[in-house]
Amino acid sequence: MDQFRSNCLALAGQTLDQAVRTFSLPPTIDCVSPNATHLKDSTCPYDTQFICRAFFTSCANDLGLCGPPPLGGCLYFCEVQFPGVQNAANVDAGSIICGERFVSGQPGYPYCMQ
Repeated sequence: MDQFRSNCLALAGQTLDQAVRTFSLPPTIDCVSPNATHLKDSTCPYDTQFICRAFFTSCANDLGLCGPPPLGGCLYFCEVQFPGVQNAANVDAGSIICGERFVSGQPGYPYCMQ
């Protein structure tokens, strides 16, 4: 998890494609209106463009972190933001990441039970 966090927090200025290669995970992507959640230290143009978000998600190895089953353990994720388009299906893999954050300790059911 520490390496995942370090990788996440080093993504600003890299491309979405580089992030995919870093995590070797397919991201979940959505694109929102220009008033997306502002990430700390972000350089994203929130007031002028659509902002897309990609989430790279993984489960903690210790399934007891968020309680015993059926809670399903914990997941952690890296969210990256980048200027984009209204439709997530049209996202450019070369988009430059302008903001990132790492989140841990989220209940993982049912994601971590698979």
